[in-house]
Amino acid sequence: MFFYAIISIGVYMEYYFLINERLKKLCKMVSEAFSKSPKPAYFEHTLRVANYCYQIGLIEGVNLDIMIAAALIHDIGRVTKPSFYEHVIGTKEEGPKILLSCGYDVKEVDEIMNVSASHHPAKEVLLSNIYEQILFDADNLESVGVFGILRWYVNISGTLDNVISDANMYIDNFTVNNRENFFYTKYARAKGEHLIKEGIDYAYKVIAFCEASIKQDDKLMPIGIDDKK
Repeated sequence: MFFYAIISIGVYMEYYFLINERLKKLCKMVSEAFSKSPKPAYFEHTLRVANYCYQIGLIEGVNLDIMIAAALIHDIGRVTKPSFYEHVIGTKEEGPKILLSCGYDVKEVDEIMNVSASHHPAKEVLLSNIYEQILFDADNLESVGVFGILRWYVNISGTLDNVISDANMYIDNFTVNNRENFFYTKYARAKGEHLIKEGIDYAYKVIAFCEASIKQDDKLMPIGIDDKK
């Protein structure tokens, strides 16, 4: 399938998974919101998650309108609350307003928001709703791929301790404690299970490299002329 460009404010594409006018409007609003935010790259992440949700949703036979809407809105909270831990709260605040303005009714908004809010469940929580499972799988498929790995480490604030913290967070997120497989759906397991090990191994290498640099007192600070005396 192909997508084609349309002219609008900012950069916007009409993708094949935008199967109705509401989704097209929603995608445009999400694109514009991210373009003005501290996390513009999360729009591309959102599109990749929506793509996975479409592919898995076709197989699982879910309502694609609800499924894609949940994917498009799942990280919108990063526009106002960029941090990993607070963005779910931001999504609960921003999501309903955007969805209602795109023509979704109150019942649909509640369903979409329940799905979108579940993509970072606690470790002990097992998702039973197929829509929640699909979004969880799609979000994490994107995170174990090349673009996801690069996105994970790209926003480094300048200290090696922060890099180590990000790597440990990756390891914690993708370690399976409560079930045999990390992913719920067969599609996601086939595409992503082998990549999880690669990502975790890479995270351990990042930690080891940073710790070795710290031992060498490598603070990655620029040296001024006076520092050389």
